[in-house]
Amino acid sequence: MFKDVVSSSFNGWKFSWNPCIPFTEGNCRNVAVCELSDDGYAFYNLGTQDSAWFLTVSGVFQLSYNASDEGFPRVTYVTLVCDPSQEKTLDALGPLYSATYGFVLTSKYCCPRRETTGLSAGSILLIVFFVLLFVYIVGGVAFQVGVRKSSGKEIIPNYTWWFSLPTLIKDGVKFTVSCGKMSYEKL
Repeated sequence: MFKDVVSSSFNGWKFSWNPCIPFTEGNCRNVAVCELSDDGYAFYNLGTQDSAWFLTVSGVFQLSYNASDEGFPRVTYVTLVCDPSQEKTLDALGPLYSATYGFVLTSKYCCPRRETTGLSAGSILLIVFFVLLFVYIVGGVAFQVGVRKSSGKEIIPNYTWWFSLPTLIKDGVKFTVSCGKMSYEKL
């Protein structure tokens, strides 16, 4: 993605970086970050894709890579800076100190996304169910008391059906368990 980026503070060297897919450039094979000399003769592996990991330092997000090139360990840090006006800009700082390299990626893609999710279909169904149940009970009780002038347990809407429901469920279970061998009339 970023090929041969010239360092802003380290003359004579270029850097290539691909955050997603390993690449090969010169002697750097299957790497995420590569350092190359300006004359094109020296190439150094600065990190591989499988060593990548995210970290947060004082609220700043960084991507880190590790490599060992010719037995010499190297670490690369890419600081991710959010700027909604930038597509993607990479600043290669070069070596920060012995075998540690720094880059700054400024991009709108580094900005955290704050996605708001609505209610799920199941949540909506539960809300609708309980609202309708509430309306059924309150409206039914109001109708029984106000219109039919009922009292006691008769104010419960459809009282006889609700109180016969457990017996109906028991009969249905018996019929199912017997695999329908019983006639329904015997239940």
